[in-house]
Amino acid sequence: MIVSRTLAAWADERPDCPECPPACVPEATVETQKMTPPETLPECPSGCLPLAIAKTLHAEPLCQITIKEAKPEEETFQ
Repeated sequence: MIVSRTLAAWADERPDCPECPPACVPEATVETQKMTPPETLPECPSGCLPLAIAKTLHAEPLCQITIKEAKPEEETFQ
């Protein structure tokens, strides 16, 4: 199928999104921002924006989101 190959090729060309803390999202995923953001916002590193200011997010982000797998907590037996 040509469409899926084109989408897959486009996905490979996008740069990786920066890693953002839980209350933040990569700037490239935010389509529009709220006209009046909340007064208190979390600090976000460069390339990330507070999720609270996002009005809409892109259906297809402009960067490649990498999801890390959570490590299961090690169980200790006593």
